[in-house]
Amino acid sequence: MSDASETLATAAYQKLRMDVIGGMFSFGQKLKIRSLCERYGVSAAPMREALTRAAKDGLIMHSDQRGFSVAPLSIEDLDDLLQTRIVLNEFALRKSFEYGGAEWEEQVLLSWHRLSRIPFTPASVDPEWERAHRVFHATLLSACRAPRILAYCDQLFDSADRYRFMSRAAHVGGARTADHKMIADAVLAHRPDEAVVLLTRHFSETAELCRQQLLLQGKAQPGVVTRTPC
Repeated sequence: MSDASETLATAAYQKLRMDVIGGMFSFGQKLKIRSLCERYGVSAAPMREALTRAAKDGLIMHSDQRGFSVAPLSIEDLDDLLQTRIVLNEFALRKSFEYGGAEWEEQVLLSWHRLSRIPFTPASVDPEWERAHRVFHATLLSACRAPRILAYCDQLFDSADRYRFMSRAAHVGGARTADHKMIADAVLAHRPDEAVVLLTRHFSETAELCRQQLLLQGKAQPGVVTRTPC
């Protein structure tokens, strides 16, 4: 693939990735190359490359018989995703406490401060808030000195966002960003055990909201949802 095609493939991949994460396509929806080419303004070759990259990220499924389709969401996948995130984020966060110094703590404080200044709007997706939210979580792990784990955690963040955006559309409860402040406070106070507990709870409570929304969509008996995922 030429440099120009590679650039087009990267641009198409980024747009496709955000559309899948943001719920622009139905879960399990078949993706037709021609329609996607028109949507993203590229030819077939870079579009196929973009789809292949998204498939490696777990956002897209591919089979020789059915072609490309949007990866489905399920409670089983959500539970697996949650447990994997908890294990890897705990490892990376503890290593960041071990290796990170004052500069890392300053970056955590700065990323939380930037996030806290942006109003959270559950009725719509605010790209500025989403970027700040992602940066905050990435900064927590950034000093762990394990680039492969960081890359996988970033990929898992994308997968988790698909569920979070799906449940967010229900507009249930009020936004609670207090978790982020408590996690940042634990980092600044040099309390790794507390930070891990808070981060794990943050993931688990958000996953429970997503689970309830999946049950609602499946017309199962809903549970009690008390907060909007963030």
